[in-house]
Amino acid sequence: TKSDFIKGYYDIYASLNTELILRRFLNLIKQNIVDEIFFNNAIVMMKKIFPDSDFFKKIFAVKNFEDFEEFLRSEEMHYGVNEMFGSQPDIFVRKKLEDYLDNGKFITVGIEPVFIYISKLCFESELLKKILHAKNINFESQEILKVIGYNYE
Repeated sequence: TKSDFIKGYYDIYASLNTELILRRFLNLIKQNIVDEIFFNNAIVMMKKIFPDSDFFKKIFAVKNFEDFEEFLRSEEMHYGVNEMFGSQPDIFVRKKLEDYLDNGKFITVGIEPVFIYISKLCFESELLKKILHAKNINFESQEILKVIGYNYE
């Protein structure tokens, strides 16, 4: 697509998920579940796959997992992965993407309105699927709200 809006959406999606994957890799290395070489190979592979956006240039400046750990300490990452790990990562990603879609709600021409509508429907169907699954395993109402990431006080 030539749509800057849709490209922006997937830039956020790719950035957040890359941060998430690398952070999980780092935790697996610290727990001695995965060897450091796998992390280094993942960085090399991602350099080949992803475009040269500013975010990826910063990420790919790291050479190994120690550099990445230092990078995490030195700055809040592109879309706030440190905040992401303070909550449920998948809910954090979904909310960031929904916020981005809300910025495009006044677009009325081209493919963007269809993209926004379908994306929001996907989020809603995912939410309904989680609610139904929680109901099937007899979760309490408050537990269901916690699982889907909503807090009502």
